[in-house]
Amino acid sequence: MKRIIVTTLSLLLSGIIILSQTVVKMEMPPQSEEPVMAETLFDESLPLDMPTVLGTMGYEVKGGNAPYSFHWFEGENNISNYDIVTITPVAGNNYTVTITDQNNCSVTLPISVSDESLKNGSPSPHIIAFLSDRANYLTLIPDKTISIPVKIEIFDLKGVKIQENSISETISIPVNLQTGVYILNIQSSNFQHTEKIIVR
Repeated sequence: MKRIIVTTLSLLLSGIIILSQTVVKMEMPPQSEEPVMAETLFDESLPLDMPTVLGTMGYEVKGGNAPYSFHWFEGENNISNYDIVTITPVAGNNYTVTITDQNNCSVTLPISVSDESLKNGSPSPHIIAFLSDRANYLTLIPDKTISIPVKIEIFDLKGVKIQENSISETISIPVNLQTGVYILNIQSSNFQHTEKIIVR
């Protein structure tokens, strides 16, 4: 399909109006036979008050014209335009993801949130994580209330998993992270923590 733009130039010479036309033909973006469609690949609802990492790997997208971009929302507030996001659901708030193709066609999916919080009145388990000066080791110190084993995942901002490990005690994990921003996800049966890692 082509779009035709016609511009008209009028000149007045010796009392005679001369009309001139310029026709410009521009290629339209390729059109898809199918609209953008998406399906959630995970069945679990996100627990209240606990950070959860979501990304493109959790969705099957087809139709439209790739590449697709992901836009994450809390109510009407856009909270991220990266391929990966950390969401800590708050009771009463709605969460959605809008997936858009290169022709700006989109589909919006709800993100299911549980009615229950995993938090309780007892002290929260915690873990200390820090990088070595050269960013070649990640040291983790879990407290004694955290169930073992503990799964460690490192993602880049496009949602690609860089590394995965399992630990049962204080440990230093060799890593090879280039300059940039990463997402560290730490999870056990009674604990989940997500934070950003910045490598300079």
